[in-house]
Amino acid sequence: MTTINNLPIEILSHIFWLAVLDAQRPCGRILKKGYIDPWFTSEYQATAPFVFLKVCGHWRAVARSTPLLWSTLNVSNYRFDKGTCHPLPLNALVHWLSLSELALLNLYLTSPHGDNGPELPLGHTEQILQLLARNGHRWQSLSVFIDARMCQALEDIILHQLAQDAFPNFRRLELDTTAARETFDWSTLAQAVSRINSLKELYLVGECLRSPDYALQGIQWGHLTTIFLDVPVTVDEAAFYLAHSTTAETVTFNFLLWTDPNVPYPQHTTLPCLKSLTLSGSDESHRLLDVFDFPSLENLSIRITMPRSPLPHALSLNDLMERSRCPLKNLLIVLCCTLSPSDAAEYLLNSRLHNVPQVVLACDYICGEVEDIARTFKKGVPPIWVWEVKAKGTQNMGWKQEFDKHLDKGARIINSDS
Repeated sequence: MTTINNLPIEILSHIFWLAVLDAQRPCGRILKKGYIDPWFTSEYQATAPFVFLKVCGHWRAVARSTPLLWSTLNVSNYRFDKGTCHPLPLNALVHWLSLSELALLNLYLTSPHGDNGPELPLGHTEQILQLLARNGHRWQSLSVFIDARMCQALEDIILHQLAQDAFPNFRRLELDTTAARETFDWSTLAQAVSRINSLKELYLVGECLRSPDYALQGIQWGHLTTIFLDVPVTVDEAAFYLAHSTTAETVTFNFLLWTDPNVPYPQHTTLPCLKSLTLSGSDESHRLLDVFDFPSLENLSIRITMPRSPLPHALSLNDLMERSRCPLKNLLIVLCCTLSPSDAAEYLLNSRLHNVPQVVLACDYICGEVEDIARTFKKGVPPIWVWEVKAKGTQNMGWKQEFDKHLDKGARIINSDS
């Protein structure tokens, strides 16, 4: 019987890599879990890939000669120990970068500037970035908890110190300002990001990202396949960015603000690749449904957190589905308000929505309205499930072709045909 140590090195390396992948998930969208810590602290020594270094000499040699194991790094430039902030030793970072050899890098970076603790020695952040920039050709993704100082350092690296083709493999950029002490203008960083021709996924998070209107217009939206903006943008700005996102497959606007109704919108545009769209914030987001066609759209989520009138979304949805003939499979509408009986009827009696396999409408006190409408329009309403989500304090109603493993025990069906 062959022991694991008799396996070819390539197979053992692959087993190690699968173990690392299992330990890393989820790894992205600013989630720290899964990034290797160059500090080699005790909490990491019992996890892959570090645990392979302690089994035997053979495993240690195989692990150290498998670059992929060391390619997902937490390069945060500090560590707290007993209330003291210690800067990351540059030689530690050099060591772990050397183990990854030529493998593409996935990097996580944060800094204690702001509310998290005392500042590091002057220039330390810049030194870390300089060291990473030497491997810019290997960057695959970068996740940064960013503040004003980090923002300025990144701007300088990308705009002034590296050639425009310095990041040929850079696919995903994530910037989060939730740890920043105060707002700061990052329009220059947006200009720097526009120089990265290879970028495919862009995630921006945090209210601290403040910039002039349309500051993101220089970004090469037409190259992106995934766009996640959890930053304040007006609906007309979102329309501008969306109109240029001709290759996007997944788009999320999580912080839509009201806009001047006199601001012109782009001409009617078709986005042939878009499969998933999330709109959250102002009730004016329905205007985005009016000026775009999405012939490939499968998933649509609308969250109206700043409601004035929820009715336009029902009308816009009907028009969109008639124009686009999109193969919509999942529709989620969350309304932070109550619906009048007439508004609720606009959703429930929409025959086009009846053809969507899964529909969920979340709203305060919706269940009573649904029952009244079902009794009044028996033949015009499909069998509807209603349930409460106690953790969120909302009532939901909807229909699915395949129900229903995830509903609360109190879910009940209103069968209008009975």
